Amino acid sequence: MEILQKNLLKLIAEKCSSHWQVNVFHDHIVIKLPDTEKDFKPAYREVKKEITACVHEHLPERNIDVLFEVRNGSWNCSFKLGKTLTELKTDGTLSEKDEPYEAMAHAKKPIEEARNK
Repeated sequence: MEILQKNLLKLIAEKCSSHWQVNVFHDHIVIKLPDTEKDFKPAYREVKKEITACVHEHLPERNIDVLFEVRNGSWNCSFKLGKTLTELKTDGTLSEKDEPYEAMAHAKKPIEEARNK
């Protein structure tokens, strides 16, 4: 289990509803709602809202996508919180994500050359 997933499990258990069962299955964090939740769709929306707010508040910088699956009996829905940190590639050709960083590097070069003169 990845460190981020461990931190998320602990965070959800502490900050979100304590009556949820929280586990990891492969790369998903699974939230199992109590069987007392009869109306799944509103419960799912509330879980998603609560988890999203909690993760954005306490772990705003993530370098991986986090996948969640909410279950209740035979019902299940999933959602993803995308990574917030981009990775700058240093080998090979530039990707589209790297172009702004390359532009910043080109802009800095003349300034550095002027300082050295």
